[in-house]
Amino acid sequence: MNAILIFEHLAVIGTYKKAVIVTAITAVVMSFLTGCQEQFIAAPNEPNAAYAPASTEIDVLSQKLRQLVKELEYPDAVAEDFAGMLISWKDVQEHPVLVVWKNKLTRAKEDYEAAKISKEQFAMTEWAVIRELSQRIKEEISTGPDKSFDLADVVRHKQADCTGYSQTIYVLANSVGLSVQTIEVAELVIPVQMPKGTGRIACIAALTNDKKVMVDLAAASPMVSAMFDLKAGFDKVGGYWKLRDEDNPLRIHKKIQILDKNGLIAAIYCNRGNKHNKSGQPAEAVSILTKAIELAPKFAWSYNNRGKAYLKLNRPGQAISDFNRLIELDPNSPNAYNYRGVAYFNSQQFNRALADFNEAVRFDPNYAEPYFNRGSAYLKLNRPYQAVADYTEAVKLKPKWPRAYFRRGFAYAGLRRYNEAIQDYSETIKLNPAYPVAYYRRAVAYSKMNQPNETLADLTQAIALNPDYADAYVARGATYAFLKRTYEAEQDLYIAVELNPALKQYVQKISDQFELGLQLEDSSGPDVK
Repeated sequence: MNAILIFEHLAVIGTYKKAVIVTAITAVVMSFLTGCQEQFIAAPNEPNAAYAPASTEIDVLSQKLRQLVKELEYPDAVAEDFAGMLISWKDVQEHPVLVVWKNKLTRAKEDYEAAKISKEQFAMTEWAVIRELSQRIKEEISTGPDKSFDLADVVRHKQADCTGYSQTIYVLANSVGLSVQTIEVAELVIPVQMPKGTGRIACIAALTNDKKVMVDLAAASPMVSAMFDLKAGFDKVGGYWKLRDEDNPLRIHKKIQILDKNGLIAAIYCNRGNKHNKSGQPAEAVSILTKAIELAPKFAWSYNNRGKAYLKLNRPGQAISDFNRLIELDPNSPNAYNYRGVAYFNSQQFNRALADFNEAVRFDPNYAEPYFNRGSAYLKLNRPYQAVADYTEAVKLKPKWPRAYFRRGFAYAGLRRYNEAIQDYSETIKLNPAYPVAYYRRAVAYSKMNQPNETLADLTQAIALNPDYADAYVARGATYAFLKRTYEAEQDLYIAVELNPALKQYVQKISDQFELGLQLEDSSGPDVK
C-alpha cells in the first residue's frame, strides 16, 4: 500500500463502546524545525466480517455521487462512469468502501448526538475517514503521464493532476457525509515557488469540532494534515488566508483561498481554457475562461489564463485589464506583473513594461522570465548593457534556456561584441539544433568577423531547416556574390524575391553593388549584413 504522509494528532482518543481502533502498521519519525514528529501509518479500519451492505445503501450513495458530479457541470455519462468507479472500490472483506465509511460516520454521529462520545472523539473519526479515503484514492489513481483534471479522463486513465484529485476527494468525501471544500493554493508548504503561470488546487475539510484538515494528494509527499484552527493560525489577507507561523510546524500550505462549489467549477473551466490555449485555440479559451470568471469573480487564475489567451490573440489591452484584476486579487504575484509587463511590451509601452518587470523581480528574484523580458525592454529602450546583464541573470537561473542565450547573443551583436555573440548563438544551437534563426544570426556575426566560409555553412543550415527562409537566401546570395560565385548568388537572390517580393529593392542594391545585372525593383529589405 502506498503510504500517505499524515501527522500525529495530539488529542487522546477516548474509549467508548463503538470506538475506532487505530492501528499503526508502520511509523517513520522525521525531525522538523519545530521538533514535531510525523508518521507514515495505515488508515484506521474497523472489522466488518458480518456486515453485508444492502443494495439500497449502494443505490443511495450512487445517486449522491452522480448528483455531486453533475453539480460540477459534467454530463450524465461522466457522472455515471465516475460514480461506478468509486462504488466498485472494495475493502478486504469485499464490501464497498464508500458504504463502510458512510456507516462509520453515521454511527459516530449517532453516538455523539446520544452523548456517548465527545465532539473531539467524533472529529477524530471524521479525521480517520479522511485519511483512509485519501489513502485509497492514491492507491486507485496515480500521477502519471496521462494525469488529468477532467473526471472523464480520470476514469479512463486512473490518473489525475491536482484538480482531478481535488474533485475526487470533494465528490467522494461529501457523498459519505463529510464536509469538504476545495482551495486555491497560492503558496505551497515547501519553501519553493510553484512553476510560474500555474495554479494549484487542494482540499480542506471542516470537522465537527470546528477544526480543519488540509488534503493535497498531488504533492510529492501526499498530505493529510493534522487538525488546525483556521482563524487562530491564519490571517485574512484580501481573499486569501495567510499562515502566521513561518516555521509551519503542521507542514500545511501557507496561503490559500477557500472555494465554494462555483469556485471549483471555475477551476475546472480554468483548466479547460488553459488546455485550449496551449493547443492553439485562444479564442475558445477566452470563451471558456469568461464563463469561469462569471462563476467565480474572485478566482484569480481565470484572469491569469484569460489574459494569456488575449496575448496570443494580440489583444494586449484586454490582457492588461485581466492582469490588473489579477493584481487586485493577489497584489504580490510576480506572475501577474510579469505578464502585464508582456502586455505593455506588446502594446509598445516599454517604460510601463519595464516597471512591471521590476516588480516581478522584486517579488521573486529567482524568477527567470521577468529578467529575460526586462532585457528585451532594455533593448527597445536602447540600453543594451542593461539588457546583457538581465539576459545573463536569466541564463544563470535557467541554464538550459536557448532563447535566453539567443537574446543575449543578439544584444552582444548590437554592441559589436561578435565573439561573445557567436558563443551565445553556438550555445543556443547546442540546446536547440533545429533553431534556424540561431544559425542565421550566427552567420551574420561571422560575416561581421569576415569569415565567409563559416557564414555560408550557417546560412545553408538555416535554409535546410526552413526552406522558405527568404532572409537567409538574401544573406547567402550576398555572401556568394562577395566570393564571386555569381551563379549561386543569382539563384539565391531570385529565390529570395520569389519567397518575399518585398525584398526586391534590397536585392536590387546587392545586385548593383556586386554588378550581378539583376533587374529588380520596389520595396526594401532588412540589414542582413
